[in-house]
Amino acid sequence: MSQPKVFVTRQIPQAGLDALLPHVQMEVWPDRQPPPYAVLLEKVKQIDGLLCLLTDSIDRAVIEGGSSLKAIAQMAVSLRFSRSSAIYVGCVKHFLFVS
Repeated sequence: MSQPKVFVTRQIPQAGLDALLPHVQMEVWPDRQPPPYAVLLEKVKQIDGLLCLLTDSIDRAVIEGGSSLKAIAQMAVSLRFSRSSAIYVGCVKHFLFVS
């Protein structure tokens, strides 16, 4: 069985990426700024999971545009998503990495 495809909208601490890497095929947006909305709409068509930040524009169009999208995780202190019964939406409240 192939691993789920996950798009990470920004560089997060390496320990977080390392924790995901054995379990998913991951693509990380390389820029410091969020991906343009049009890019995000295209990416969700190809992924199973989305790890985003509060500054990303995640709205109904993004959520519904991901036909295979199964999970959205947001690295922030609060949620800012439209509700959907078909997709798990989570909030990663604390990232504490000790090296």
